[in-house]
Amino acid sequence: MAGEELLDTMQHQVTIAYHLCRKLHELNYELRDVDGPIRMAELGVSTAMTSNFLIDFFPQLHMTLVDTHPYHEILDLVRRHPARVRFCQGTTANTASQVPDNSLDLIFIDAQHTYENVSEDIRNWAPKLKDTGTMGGHDLYDRAFPGVRKAVEETGVPYESGPGHTWWFAETPR
Repeated sequence: MAGEELLDTMQHQVTIAYHLCRKLHELNYELRDVDGPIRMAELGVSTAMTSNFLIDFFPQLHMTLVDTHPYHEILDLVRRHPARVRFCQGTTANTASQVPDNSLDLIFIDAQHTYENVSEDIRNWAPKLKDTGTMGGHDLYDRAFPGVRKAVEETGVPYESGPGHTWWFAETPR
């Protein structure tokens, strides 16, 4: 990867991580009277750059990472934080059944970016959210992935967009 391309990728990841930090901070504030961890699922982890940052920055965060490939960065993160990080290898559709309903505070969708896959992820993973949970994702306005925006808008649930083409539902989609 060329130096300029690597820099662009890193800046993009930092932007996403920053917006996720803001959401986690909001959740932490909203959940401050609740004992226990903040539970998050990241669908589509790749090299776990964002996950590594978040798990180090938020000691109360417990993550379920879902990806079809067991990249060594994911496995290393699980090895370093076995009580806080769980890896589910497989498609998001096949792994949703491994996560109990009403168990997650935050879900970040960044796996397959087709309309069909994002719609399926929203449908399959929304029941996993607690009533106070938040669901969002990535690549809302990326022209290479028009299916993301179509799937998000088709839910009819109000959403907000953020930096790095991120999006967040204003309420839990049901």
